[in-house]
Order: sequence, then C-alpha cells, then structure tokens
Amino acid sequence: HSNLKSIGLSIPGIVDTKKGLVVIAPDLQWKNFDIRKIVHEVDPKSRNGRVIMDNEANSSALAEQWFGKDMVKNKSNIVFISEGIGTGIILNRELIQGSYDGAGQLGHMTIDPDGELCICGNHGCWELYTSKEKTVERFRGEDFDGNVNGELGKIIALALNGDERATKALRETGRYLGIGISNIIKAIDPEVVVLGGMIAQAWDIIRDDISEEIGDRVFFDIKKKNAQVVPTSLVERSSLIGAFTLVIREIFRGYRITK
Repeated sequence: HSNLKSIGLSIPGIVDTKKGLVVIAPDLQWKNFDIRKIVHEVDPKSRNGRVIMDNEANSSALAEQWFGKDMVKNKSNIVFISEGIGTGIILNRELIQGSYDGAGQLGHMTIDPDGELCICGNHGCWELYTSKEKTVERFRGEDFDGNVNGELGKIIALALNGDERATKALRETGRYLGIGISNIIKAIDPEVVVLGGMIAQAWDIIRDDISEEIGDRVFFDIKKKNAQVVPTSLVERSSLIGAFTLVIREIFRGYRITK
C-alpha cells in the first residue's frame, strides 16, 4: 500500500470524474455520493495514490479499445453498450465525456413516447425494452415476480438448447436492441458497436434480429460503410478491465506510444 499509485473504479451511473462524485446512479439509489471519500475511509492508505473513476460504460469502451478483439482494438470510433443500458462513446480515439460528464445516457433515449414510465421520469426509454428485467418478464409472462437474479442466464441456456419460449423472449430483446443501435449508427456513425453484458452470450440468437432492424432503419449510404455490431470479447469482465484501463491510461497520459 505504501507504493500505491492509483485505484480505478468503474461505476454505474453518471460520475463527476474530477470531484469523485457519483452524481446519480438510480439502480444503486445514489445521488451526489462521494465514492472517493468512502474509498479513503475504508483504506486510509489509499490517500497515497489517486482514485480514478468513470462510468462503467465509458471504462468498458476503453477496455475494448485497448484489450478487445482485433476487430475492435485500436479502432478510432467505438460505441460500447453495457447492461443497463449505458453507452460509452469513443470518437477519434477520445472518450466522449460531455460538458458535465453525462454523455452516453442513450439507454434513456425515447423509443416509445407513450411507453412505460422509466425510473428517470421519462416514458418509453430504450432500456425499458432491452433490460434483463424486461427479457425475464417476456419469458415468465404472468408468472414474473420481479426477481431477476440468475434468471437471464437460465433463459439464455434454455434458448441455446432450443427452447422456443426462451428464444422468442431473447429475440424480442434483440429486436429492440437493433432499433436503438440503428439510432446510434445514424447519430454517431461509428466503426464498430460492441454489445456487452450477459445478453452478449445470446449473440447467436439475437444477431439476425439486431441486423434486420438496423438494415430496415439505417440509410443506405451509412449502412454500406459497414459499421460492425459485435459481442464483447471480454465477457462480463469488461467493467473490471475498464477500471484497470482507466489507471493505465492515466499513467501513460501525455506519452506517445508507437509500435
């Protein structure tokens, strides 16, 4: 600990990276939460180093850029979609933070203005139709009791073994993923969109539905440039690797690394 230089944190929600605050994380019920102060209280020796933090989608996007598979690594324009949904956006090799660290909240773009009420106060947010909760609800139907612990993994396993009900639930989620991704492609024109979270394990089931929605909704002149949509190669470790990447990036900031 005496030689500790930096600690990396990858956090769901909007993060003030300079002040060390979680501005808001609805799922954790955090608002203006001083996570840096908590780290110092839990481990006083952490004051010897820096606590570097960012939103989990942002850090995951960096992880893909630095350590992802060849079709993603070193790309200049990347969008990472995390479970939840959050999005990390890299343009011209730079992570887009926004004016107030709030960029990438695309899970709350409106898909259906007359849709369900979201925790954010908006109606019809994208994440309402693509979350693991919604996928489990589609599968369970009237038997859904709100419990999603471990359920998505079971549904994916069933679908991979040919269960029609599980497959139908996942494909509907894939369809809504495609709708949102088509908006991202039209707005940002990335080289690659990386799908993270557990749903990426169902890639073989949802891929065609995602592609079909993109094909139906994206202008031909953008579509022909062949923006790739791929599952993460970092599985469910992207956020953890992202926290590490935040630290490595800070260490090498200002250095020019060449092959």
